[in-house]
Amino acid sequence: MKATFLTIATFFVILFVSCEKENDPEPELTTYRIINNKEKWVNEDGLEYGILWDVVVFCYVGDDIARQDNLEPIHQGDTSEKIEVEPNFEKVKVSFRFFSENQYYNYPLDYPGRRIKYVMSFYFLKEGENTDIIIDEETMYD
Repeated sequence: MKATFLTIATFFVILFVSCEKENDPEPELTTYRIINNKEKWVNEDGLEYGILWDVVVFCYVGDDIARQDNLEPIHQGDTSEKIEVEPNFEKVKVSFRFFSENQYYNYPLDYPGRRIKYVMSFYFLKEGENTDIIIDEETMYD
């Protein structure tokens, strides 16, 4: 009788512990994504600009760059995929260039589409949450 009771008690303890572990929520991932809300503009040659090219996201721990993410072009009005970062990453800074459908790598460095632009400030990440980084007239500078 004692052995049967111990067996049943052990079974319920194992069942309770396994159910408890299954109910534990998965930890939320820390992510960011880039949203291109910059208005398109047309240059003197009639070419439309608005695509973010050469998008580089610098991920920081303190004042040190811990990782650099190179993203695919983001068209005007589009949003990048969510990119997962380490939970200890504290902030990100974004650099990019604007180009039309044609890349102008043969043009001089001071050509408007060739200049590297940046977001005006760091975006602070919150552990376990997504941070949207919006690129528009108010959040960028040369």
